[in-house]
Amino acid sequence: MISDIVILYFLGLGTLMLSYFFGLGLFRFRKANLFLSLLFGYLLLIASYAIVKGNGNSAGIFVLLWIIGYFYVVDTSKEIRATQRKEYFEPICVIVVLWTVIFGLKASYFWNFDYNAPNLLFIDNEFYMKIAEGYHLSGNENAMGLKNVLFPFLNFAQPYRTNDFWLVSLGLDLTKIDTIYIWELFYSTIIIFMCSVSLFILLRQKFKLLGSLVLSVLLLFAFSGTWFRSVSDFIYPNHSGGYDPIGILAYTKLAIIFSIYFQFFFKFEKGKKLEAIYLLVLIPLLVQSAIALFLIVFAIILFCLFQERKEIKKTIKVYLPLLGGFILLTLAFLFFYYFNQQKEQLYIGNSNLMVSNNAGLVDFIMQFFKKSILLFIAYYWLSFILATILLITTKTLDKELRIALFIFLVLCYLSSVLVYVNFNKIGDAYQFATNVFGPFVLALIIYLFFQTPTETLFGKIKLLILVVISILGAKELIGGNNFFHSVTRIKYYDKVFITEVKSSLSKLDYPFGLIYYGSDLQKHDKEDYPMHDAAFLKLFGRNYTVFNIEADSLELEIKDEFNQKRNVFIQGNALNIWRYNSQRLAKTNKKSDREDFYNAYPFSFCISKISKDSLPDFIKSDVINTIKDANSKIYFYTLDHHTNKIISK
Repeated sequence: MISDIVILYFLGLGTLMLSYFFGLGLFRFRKANLFLSLLFGYLLLIASYAIVKGNGNSAGIFVLLWIIGYFYVVDTSKEIRATQRKEYFEPICVIVVLWTVIFGLKASYFWNFDYNAPNLLFIDNEFYMKIAEGYHLSGNENAMGLKNVLFPFLNFAQPYRTNDFWLVSLGLDLTKIDTIYIWELFYSTIIIFMCSVSLFILLRQKFKLLGSLVLSVLLLFAFSGTWFRSVSDFIYPNHSGGYDPIGILAYTKLAIIFSIYFQFFFKFEKGKKLEAIYLLVLIPLLVQSAIALFLIVFAIILFCLFQERKEIKKTIKVYLPLLGGFILLTLAFLFFYYFNQQKEQLYIGNSNLMVSNNAGLVDFIMQFFKKSILLFIAYYWLSFILATILLITTKTLDKELRIALFIFLVLCYLSSVLVYVNFNKIGDAYQFATNVFGPFVLALIIYLFFQTPTETLFGKIKLLILVVISILGAKELIGGNNFFHSVTRIKYYDKVFITEVKSSLSKLDYPFGLIYYGSDLQKHDKEDYPMHDAAFLKLFGRNYTVFNIEADSLELEIKDEFNQKRNVFIQGNALNIWRYNSQRLAKTNKKSDREDFYNAYPFSFCISKISKDSLPDFIKSDVINTIKDANSKIYFYTLDHHTNKIISK
């Protein structure tokens, strides 16, 4: 355990140092923003890796195009001074210090000494780890997880959260360390570190080196946890996602979005509008649920053209490279996504085509107004009011800039709601809005809090409030149960069970197993998520997962138009994909059954709350060992079941 943590500390630090010098090379070793140097080098590294990994069928192509486009869109000729040798010292020190502190925070609550195992992460992360493992083994950028390995024909790239899985896969390729270590101490820590560096760049303009370092870590906790959500939920507590934590550390996937938003505000304040806007174009290429940014970027460009309408010909000429790069990247990315989506529909059975989101234009407009109001009341009334007050009172910023930021705030909200409405009958579609506007409004609030000079009384008060807010978040997150880590969720299982299962898994030749629910089947239409009973599998090794052997009995809800996403989940179960494609590829109408699926793969274990005597005969006959958990009442059955298909752990 200790050796793996030490290895990942140096591996992460080495990756960041390599990214920094790659970034310096891209900027031709000129004096450049530390965050941008790190970001560009990091993007060059993981996008190149992804393109090789996916044999060219990767969204990494668009990230590399974005990097190339940056140097056409943004005029870097003014940065003519080369970086002096002595000027490398501070950035390197900043990287080492911030990485060490953030890594230490993550590592301090990673291990559970009572169970001699890592603390069990929250469900979201277990699901995402499976997708990362599936990408690592197959090179397919989609959300099918380890089903990519079960079915080699799932060779489509429907980007989901590319940035996350590229980095996790890189860590898996560079080491033989368990996935949970890579997820928590390599991927998560690097993404949070990047956000800390972005904050550091802003803070360094206002504070000395030591103060900037301290605040760039402390502010990561600002508005994190559930306390701010609880206050916001006071008006309308019962809604989807109402219990979700918010803030930079709530969901690691959003930390990269926060980091870019901070730079957007910083660059826009400095008058570097083209660069600021172009940075936003990157976000959907890394986190695909943020596709609303394409609309927002277009709206911001139109606003900037309107602002400078008195010299419109000159302005258009200036903005032309940005418009060209933006349109090219947007259309190419959307076409890439659409093309690969057709391949997904071929293999899963036109699942996405079954989801109709609105009855027509009138219904779309009605839904837009409805969702705009409900989302505001349910999520953002408090954040919106706080951001507005700060924009009004932060008079050290130019009035025109503050007006522009308020307009961007409104545009971001409306654009994200527009995308949400377009997919409003897809499960959890609200995330098309919350993953975009949530980080935007909170990043703006944090940014505005320290814009008033601390030499003034008002500036000191604002900074003190921000520090207190951050301490509240840190108090709740460090050592508690949240998306940063969990210290008690593993207690759902007995210590002896965890120890025995770990020993059994290490002896298996095949990492895949089955889950058998029995009477509770209809509650588990999502095969990969949440899968509570099998969560402990992500504590050990790599690629361990289970597939639902009863998925063919899940009931489709054709008539309930508000539950159409359930049909997609059901069709996406491994058994149903196997049956559908077995018929399609064999060109037969003969339906295969559960036993045929079982015999097609060398499943090595079964998880269930059903006793051995109640298991299907074809599984029961292969059981050679049983481990029962005294706490959860879960059975772990080891199977003596062989076919010719073997996948390495």
